[in-house]
Amino acid sequence: MAFTANSRIRRLELTLVTSLGVNASRIRQYIHTKPIVMIKVLRILLILFFLFAGSYHFINPDFYFDQIPPYFADYKQFINYAAGAVEMGLAIGVAIPKTRGLAVIGILLLLIAFIPTHWYVINQEGCIPTAYCIPLWGAWLRLLVMQPLLMFWAWSVR
Repeated sequence: MAFTANSRIRRLELTLVTSLGVNASRIRQYIHTKPIVMIKVLRILLILFFLFAGSYHFINPDFYFDQIPPYFADYKQFINYAAGAVEMGLAIGVAIPKTRGLAVIGILLLLIAFIPTHWYVINQEGCIPTAYCIPLWGAWLRLLVMQPLLMFWAWSVR
């Protein structure tokens, strides 16, 4: 017999009410508010993450300049500052309920737009001498694990 999540919750409620005499409405409130609280916490963390990441494009632009592939050399400054402004704008968009859905889609598109940067770091074997050096597996980890996790994080708080 397969149980859905709702039937499992109902069975848990029934068990607690009958065996412990716990108020069923209090259990429902607890069970249904915990995921909402977690989503709000993850949303706040996402907003802070993208506000920090976006502002860092202005605080330390040299860190990002060297990560931008050479075929964008003529536009490095524009790309860096635009990415920073967009990241901060999208973070603010996630904070506003009416724009949250569009802002999350914007974050997903922005993360996809950053893939050439990750690919460039992989082609440099993880070492951007004027910025940082990481093992090659770390560069692959950024692309294949971190990017999808950031995308999932953004999508989960919409």
